[in-house]
Amino acid sequence: MYKPSDCKNFIADSGAFTAMNAGKHIDLEYVDAYINWINANDINHFIEMDLDEVIGYDKTLDIRKRIESRTGKQVIPCWHIQRGADGWKKMCDEYPYVAISLSRLTNTSKWLVKHKFEPLKFFLKEANKRGTKVHALGCNDLKLLKQYHFTSADSSSHTLGARYGRVMWFHNGEIKDLNKTKKMKAKAHECNDQNIKTMIEVMRYAETHL
Repeated sequence: MYKPSDCKNFIADSGAFTAMNAGKHIDLEYVDAYINWINANDINHFIEMDLDEVIGYDKTLDIRKRIESRTGKQVIPCWHIQRGADGWKKMCDEYPYVAISLSRLTNTSKWLVKHKFEPLKFFLKEANKRGTKVHALGCNDLKLLKQYHFTSADSSSHTLGARYGRVMWFHNGEIKDLNKTKKMKAKAHECNDQNIKTMIEVMRYAETHL
């Protein structure tokens, strides 16, 4: 079993947004479990509980303060459209590492898609002015990552085998679908193994080409 310390670079995510969208309840026990895990593994880079679109910004901010006070470290805050342009600037002023949702599942990422990702020019310009790093949350779109130079990006695409029977492979700088059937979903372990191998190839490609 791999540990965070085995990785050259590691950014943790609580999975709270995905959990709440799946109908699970996020309470202080869940928050404290994230805090305890961060402390136990001495994690330096971790995404805040990205819940603006579920519980609102004020409650998300309360959770952020709890995490920061109990870890003694700053989170990587994630911008959402309701925070506005000034909210992005404020994040970049106060944090050395920030994130923006590009999963195409959140309202924020759908807004970016609607505007053909043009607002990213503003976000990256303002971050660069301040020397702030930007993480692309939920993004494995290599064309987008080539166009906009983020510090880092993450993706949970390797789990799609178990969820949807999707099997991926990487060829000539592109992620392609090898299969996507209900039959393959029954072979979740094999699907996920192949998808993990694919995403490792994507990461290695990104480190040298993006």
